[in-house]
Amino acid sequence: MPASGDPPGGTAEALRAGEIPIPSRIMTICDIFDALTASDRLYKKAVSQETSLGILEEEARQGMLDPWMVRSFVDEKVWSTGGVR
Repeated sequence: MPASGDPPGGTAEALRAGEIPIPSRIMTICDIFDALTASDRLYKKAVSQETSLGILEEEARQGMLDPWMVRSFVDEKVWSTGGVR
């Protein structure tokens, strides 16, 4: 077990992908994008929007994010309009 006491892969009560509420999935994608592209922080430099989109797509390929939602976020350019059209 990791030092935190949690089993590998998360907590014992971790939700499976289909159990995570849709609003939570959307907010997670937006939050990650914002954290990556926001102004420089003490612990990291901001990255470009293109790099951030690539990171989101890679995390979706690895199963960490909902692939359909990431694809929609990228294709609909929600990130560039400041919101849903």
